[in-house]
Amino acid sequence: MVKYNSKGNLPQNADYYALLNRSDADWRDTVRQGLVFSSAGAGLLNYGVRNLITTSTTKMRWKFKLNTVAGAGTTRYIGSQYNSGVRRSWGLFLATNDEIYIRIGKGDGTADLLGSSTLGVTPVSGDLVNILWESGIIKTYINGVLINTVDYSGTATTIYNQTTSELNICGYLSAAGSSYSGSLCCFEIWVDNILDTDTPKFVAPMGDKQGIDLISGTIPAVVGTVDMTVRADDASYDCEENGFAVQGGDIYSKNYAGTGYAGLVGDPDKIYYPGPYPNTFTGNWHELTHAYFDKSDTDIWEDYVRESINYISEEPNYWHVSELTQDFIDTYVKAAYADKIFVGLDATDSDYAGAVMVFESGITADQLKDLNFWRKRKYFPERV
Repeated sequence: MVKYNSKGNLPQNADYYALLNRSDADWRDTVRQGLVFSSAGAGLLNYGVRNLITTSTTKMRWKFKLNTVAGAGTTRYIGSQYNSGVRRSWGLFLATNDEIYIRIGKGDGTADLLGSSTLGVTPVSGDLVNILWESGIIKTYINGVLINTVDYSGTATTIYNQTTSELNICGYLSAAGSSYSGSLCCFEIWVDNILDTDTPKFVAPMGDKQGIDLISGTIPAVVGTVDMTVRADDASYDCEENGFAVQGGDIYSKNYAGTGYAGLVGDPDKIYYPGPYPNTFTGNWHELTHAYFDKSDTDIWEDYVRESINYISEEPNYWHVSELTQDFIDTYVKAAYADKIFVGLDATDSDYAGAVMVFESGITADQLKDLNFWRKRKYFPERV
């Protein structure tokens, strides 16, 4: 299986899950879980007042993955920005005929500028939906393919920001009525600048099980009933590639900007850094039996080694090839052992590449450069 939105398009294969099954439970559960909404259509996520649109815009874009489509014959809101009554900025929903519809509010909030209007597209389970609004012309892409274009420019060209309008995913207003009935993840919204290379205004992969917005760090309020336990692979790509923090049993994805963790207040209990992925797992692990290479030894190794996804608590002497570089060792070994552990110093010579050396006492810089000194002491770890 391949995740649709992975920046590296990382495959999730048998080798990948075999390793995760041996790894830390927080990481394993995160990679295998996403956020899935109640199949009864009884819940939504409310992000509060989010002024995604400053005053008005003629360009907007919505992108989301419909893991499952359910609730045929009912109205199911995918997302909306509403205040009260008709004071809405926009709304997207599946109508009773299963087509995607859009609603756009008037600038003064007194009525709909564009009432319930079809996009002429009927999505099915598993579809990645990408909707672009440009001055009333709406293009809808399904799984990267343009399916339909509708022209409502004669009725509406502008989407307005309604003061104190609240952003809801899988619902409208702040009530659970007409909520989305299936499962949904990977929601992104762009305003004004709507290219893939532009920064979105809202990003919620939902792989963190809370639906945190990676732009603002907003943790949404759950209104009604939402099921956060059913697996949804596509929701987890961000945590896999960028790492995450854990606090009190909750998972916090990396902020979209790349520093800090969205929605996290205070210090995390643990941090999981990104690391090598499936295509690097098989055949690239070494068991280093020397006592110095026991990652659980807090006298020798900094905490990062144990926080990495490469740390297997049941097998602390297992090292991934990406860790067996001198830069890694120099950074994460503690000072008392900095002159006792050396890795692959002569990487240009295959006779020495990947060699690991350990010493009971420190060695000099001249000794380190002496290949004869290396030849007598080199050690190739067992590959597993």
